[in-house]
Amino acid sequence: MNDFDSILARMKGDMPPDITVIEGSLAGDILTAVANELAKFYDMEVKEIYDKAFVTTATGDYLTNACLDYGVERNEGESDESLRERTLYLIKNQASSGNEAHYIRWVRSFPEVKAVHLKKGSDGNVSVYIISDSADEALLANIAAYIEENRPIGAKVTVNWATERLLNMSVDVTVMTGYTTESVKPFIQAMMDEYYASFSTLDTPAFISISRIKNMILDLEGISDVNSLSVDNVTKSFNLEPGQYPAMGNLYVS
Repeated sequence: MNDFDSILARMKGDMPPDITVIEGSLAGDILTAVANELAKFYDMEVKEIYDKAFVTTATGDYLTNACLDYGVERNEGESDESLRERTLYLIKNQASSGNEAHYIRWVRSFPEVKAVHLKKGSDGNVSVYIISDSADEALLANIAAYIEENRPIGAKVTVNWATERLLNMSVDVTVMTGYTTESVKPFIQAMMDEYYASFSTLDTPAFISISRIKNMILDLEGISDVNSLSVDNVTKSFNLEPGQYPAMGNLYVS
C-alpha cells in the first residue's frame, strides 16, 4: 500500500540498524516528512496521471492520445463519449486475421465510419457495407485498399455504401381527451426517427421490433392504447438485410 503509515514503515525498515528513526530524532523527522509528501503524490498525482492515460477515464486531448494507441483517430468535432465508445468497441472485439471482428476493426479504424455490415458467402467472399455521413467515394476506395492489404489470401472482398430502406408504418391508436390522431402524429414521427437513427451506429443489421415500437408509442403524450401496428406491411418483428439501415417512410395514423 502507498498510504502514509505504509510508506513510513517501509522507509524505516530500510534504514541501517545503527540509525535512530524514532519520532523526534533527526532521521525520524526527515522520514516522516518524506513519507507524508510521497503519500500525497500517490493519492493525487498518480491517480491523475492514471486517469489521463487510459481510454476509460481520459478526456479531451488525453483521450485522443490514448485512443491513438489502438489506431483510433478522433473525427472532426467528435465528442469524448463517441470516441471512447468506438475505441472500447474495438478493444472488446479483438480479432484474429480474417474473421468478422477483424473486418469490422479494419473498417472502424476510419473515423468517418459510423457502422459496418458484413455478408460472408459460402465461397469465402465478403461483402462489406459502410454506413457514414460522408458520401466521399475516396473514403470508400481507401477502406477497400486497406482491407485489401490485410485480408486473408484468397478472399474476394467488395466494399459498398449501405443503403437506406424506407419503411412505411400504419398505426391505429386510441388518444386521450384533448388529443387527435393528427396532434399525436408528430410525436410518433419524432420517436420513430430517433429509433431508426439508433441503428446507424450498430455493426449488425437492424432488428425491427414491433413490440418495442408499440411500447414506445404507448409512452408518448396523448396516447392511451395501440390497437394495431404494421411496419412495411408486416405485423411481426423482422430483420433488415446486411447493408440496409432503416429510415421512416410514410406514416399513417388512425
